[in-house]
Amino acid sequence: MFIKNKNIIFLFSAQLISHCGDSVFNIALPWFLLEVTGSKIQTGLISTSAYLPILILGLFAGVIVDKYDHRKIMLISDLFRFLLILMIPISMHFNYVSIFLIGSIIFLMASFSTLFYPARDCFIPNLVFQKDLPKVNSLMVASGQVAQVLGPMLAAIGLSLFGLIHLFTINAISFFVSMILILLIIVPKINKKNDNVSSMTGIKEGLLYLKNHDGLMALLFVTFINNLFIMGPAYIGLVVFVREILFKDIFVFALLETFMGLGMIIGSIIFSIIINRWKLVNIFFLGILIDGLTFSALYFVKNYLLAIFILFLHGIGIPLIILSRTIYVQTSISDQFRGRIFSMMHMSIMGTTAISIGITGFFLEYISADLLFLIIGIGASACVIIGMRSKNFLCLDRIFN
Repeated sequence: MFIKNKNIIFLFSAQLISHCGDSVFNIALPWFLLEVTGSKIQTGLISTSAYLPILILGLFAGVIVDKYDHRKIMLISDLFRFLLILMIPISMHFNYVSIFLIGSIIFLMASFSTLFYPARDCFIPNLVFQKDLPKVNSLMVASGQVAQVLGPMLAAIGLSLFGLIHLFTINAISFFVSMILILLIIVPKINKKNDNVSSMTGIKEGLLYLKNHDGLMALLFVTFINNLFIMGPAYIGLVVFVREILFKDIFVFALLETFMGLGMIIGSIIFSIIINRWKLVNIFFLGILIDGLTFSALYFVKNYLLAIFILFLHGIGIPLIILSRTIYVQTSISDQFRGRIFSMMHMSIMGTTAISIGITGFFLEYISADLLFLIIGIGASACVIIGMRSKNFLCLDRIFN
């Protein structure tokens, strides 16, 4: 069984630990920026720097992933993310910190993440049989979901013991431990067939492959539109919602994130049950509906306990979207192009997140957070209509037994 595969255990553990660090980071950063700047617009713009690299480097990252060893790319990415995030508490210790420095660190960290995640998703099919991909991908997504539960707890403990700034130190340590675990993974050497292909030629080949592949273009377009609505409010909107609508502090924000993580765990379990009965496209649509409608429901919420329940339901839809996309690419795209397609998918997700965060920060200066959630939730749910009107999109189906 795949669960006895030591490589999978090491990769899962690495992802669980680094995701816990990321969860702590995602709680600390927007709160830290709001305290330092006092501006939602500035917080949104600085946070956007975490998503710009995928827009600038995404296509090149895909070529690199297809040309070079996936494990080495993951190791290098973790090493540099460890060193970069450690600069924040060090600079604070020496009383030398600026918004420009924080923005630069975030940008560079995101640049290495742009390489890490496509490499990981391409790496997984080399570790297990195709029939085990749904379970293994569910396990990897579950690492993020468990981390979303454990991360806020770590953040709360770290905040009490060490203060806000050392939440970044926890994130740095998580990358170092992840790197050690990935070092323990041993796989047969895989020869890349396109090592001599130039970057520009590789990008052109990837774009042509995307153009000629039924359904992929439609999948990317729906992903782009949906994330344009969802990601900004999910990142900065929830912080403002907790502060200005619920009138609560960072601990309640951490609690919302925790229960959203619990919902994601339940969503992964649901996915593993329905994958053998439903088409991937239908699971994808269900996830989008849950994702959008639960955010709209926050418009009617003024009590933090009810907000926790809504965020729990919201979390259920997230793995339905992520796993459907990931498994489709892993099982239908040849290894020669898989890195470039995953990078384009990552661009569609993270690139629109950058735009969405910037727009969200701007709108939150003029409208309340609850009204924003009502509007964007309806817009995100409407993406199902776009998908259903595309014949190419509807052809996406599960292609394994």
